[in-house]
Amino acid sequence: DYSAEAIPLIMNNLYSAVTNPGEENRRNMSRAANFAGKAINLTKTTAPHALSYSMTSFFGISHGQAVSITLGEFLEYNNEINEEEVWGNKNIQEIKATIQELVILLGCKDVHEAKIKIKNLMESIGLKTKLSELKIESVDDLKIIMDKVNLERLHNNPRKISRSGLETILRNIT
Repeated sequence: DYSAEAIPLIMNNLYSAVTNPGEENRRNMSRAANFAGKAINLTKTTAPHALSYSMTSFFGISHGQAVSITLGEFLEYNNEINEEEVWGNKNIQEIKATIQELVILLGCKDVHEAKIKIKNLMESIGLKTKLSELKIESVDDLKIIMDKVNLERLHNNPRKISRSGLETILRNIT
């Protein structure tokens, strides 16, 4: 699976590629980007991407920053999935297994630890982990993000999410 190839490359090379760029870590990040692109081509993107487009379009937040800021929250959110919240004909056991695989690929024991690890990596390379640090903090700002969410990508998320669920996730990172 392409994402299983990309994640360790990212985790082992992103920090050094940002703080001390060299031929090897840049090559590994290029390989990771290629694998991630192939994975996206096959499976599409989910909720963090769905929200990122409005952050970029309306607030000028770079795409990587915009996607990464909700990753940890959605990892925890998706992990709490139940049978009634599965989109379409997805299999809940496969979803749970995929989340567990992701946790293991991140070198963590559970989703909470993985969320913290993602946040720490983001901070270590100078990314913001709170919307308020990106000047997104008012109710109107959050409304823009929710109103302009990419529904196709949102519906590709393994767990259904309501508007109030989106608002909770955004408030958790404000």
